[in-house]
Amino acid sequence: MDADTELSYVMAPSSLGGNAWNCGDRLWIIDWIAPFSRDDNRALRRALAERHPDSVGRSLRVRRGGDTARVKEYRGRALDAAAARAQLDRYHAELIAGLRASNGGYAPRGRGTA
Repeated sequence: MDADTELSYVMAPSSLGGNAWNCGDRLWIIDWIAPFSRDDNRALRRALAERHPDSVGRSLRVRRGGDTARVKEYRGRALDAAAARAQLDRYHAELIAGLRASNGGYAPRGRGTA
């Protein structure tokens, strides 16, 4: 996604349409389905890290029975941890700034105090 599409997606996950699935340089995992075991979840993470070795990615995670989404972060196997953190921090700061601008007094919880 690009930054504008990312902002729209985080604010309204069902808003994606047409070109939004394949625009920009920000990798988002839209549907993460691993219903059977933690092993399935680990296998999906490994596959993601291998398929996108030089990328960072994110997904929205809502726990069963919950109504609040959290942004989960991933990095490819070939990407240095410090470089991945710097890229994710930049994306995070841009997303928080966009949310604050579009939502008045948006106040993120947790790490999102950028």
